[in-house]
Amino acid sequence: MGHLTHLVLTEDLYPARLEGDEPEPLEVLLWELDNIDELSMRTDVTEARTIAGAYIIKALLAQRSAGNSAEIAD
Repeated sequence: MGHLTHLVLTEDLYPARLEGDEPEPLEVLLWELDNIDELSMRTDVTEARTIAGAYIIKALLAQRSAGNSAEIAD
């Protein structure tokens, strides 16, 4: 297919504005990973790579909390 998707897991973020930031604020939607099934059924979430990425991040965090430090890579 030729598509490449990068997943970036960010943690401990806080609101801040810096010089050079876009003038329009980003829209932030908080969603619990335990509710991914509900998210994937919404009509405004249609990008399969976005949904797959959420499931991958959920699996990575589950591994981390189970004490397995393995990370998902290429």
